[in-house]
Amino acid sequence: MGKTSVLKRLERARLLAKDYHPLYLDCSITASEAEFIEALIYDKAWFKEPPNNRPNSFINLLPNGKPLVILLDEIDKIVLPDQQAGYPLLLTFRALANNGRCRFVFSGEQALRDELNNPDSPLFNFAEEYLIGRLDKQAVEELVTRPMKQLEIELIDEPALVQKVWDFTSGHPNIVQRLCQQIIIHLSQRQDRQLQTHDIETIITDPDFLRRDFLNVYWERATALERLCCLIMATNHHDWTLTTVHDAFVKKNIAVELNQVDKALERLVDLRNILRRTTEGYAFAVTAFPEVIGKTARLEELIALNLESFRQYGDVPPRMR
Repeated sequence: MGKTSVLKRLERARLLAKDYHPLYLDCSITASEAEFIEALIYDKAWFKEPPNNRPNSFINLLPNGKPLVILLDEIDKIVLPDQQAGYPLLLTFRALANNGRCRFVFSGEQALRDELNNPDSPLFNFAEEYLIGRLDKQAVEELVTRPMKQLEIELIDEPALVQKVWDFTSGHPNIVQRLCQQIIIHLSQRQDRQLQTHDIETIITDPDFLRRDFLNVYWERATALERLCCLIMATNHHDWTLTTVHDAFVKKNIAVELNQVDKALERLVDLRNILRRTTEGYAFAVTAFPEVIGKTARLEELIALNLESFRQYGDVPPRMR
């Protein structure tokens, strides 16, 4: 389950059941306080009709009545502009929460996390952080078997099928769903109602599926430097340390600071769920990752493409460029 799904479930079920008044907004299209207020004015969850007297501040937008919980999705989009403007919105959010007017639930990634750890930010010591990880094996089993059985598809050696999906996806919900969708298409084309492990193998060895539905999903928000770290680590299956990853960059004549590599590796653990920390340093939490990169047969091309992006844009997520 992704960040947006979590917020939507809170909005539609959990908070209403607790007699809160939840209000949701996707901040991905708002890059300033003015755009943020404009988006709220025309959001029918906030106003059935745009108010005649246009509010000029966030405080004036808040309805009275039940306790408010404001759910702000993709808040990274407004964090940096708000920082540059002196934090008018984030200071308002903190003041409203402190005086009990409303509560906030933010979802975001790198920019939000940086603000949570920035002593000069209104978000410092303001929110409790929850990291959204991958599904466990039991949840993957449910996600795979339930829809197949509803479609009356016979699962031949169900434990082996679930294990194969688990080994490939490492529990990424979107990739599990994409894989299941391709399985259904594959069986439909064959006019077959039985699913066997070789059917899954056919899909997870398809280069287009590996690129489009695996790498692009895991890397959707990864910076070019994070991708480069993955590509370098995929060349060898041993555990890596910060120093050995940095040394590998140096050997490839890629100019990058040790501190930059450290931050990229930490994000690959906490934000991307691709790596895990070990007693030695770092290893792939997504165990299929090196194999997938190998099967694409484009390692050097991928390194060259992401190196070009890193030199052009630096260590920033694609959506922040």
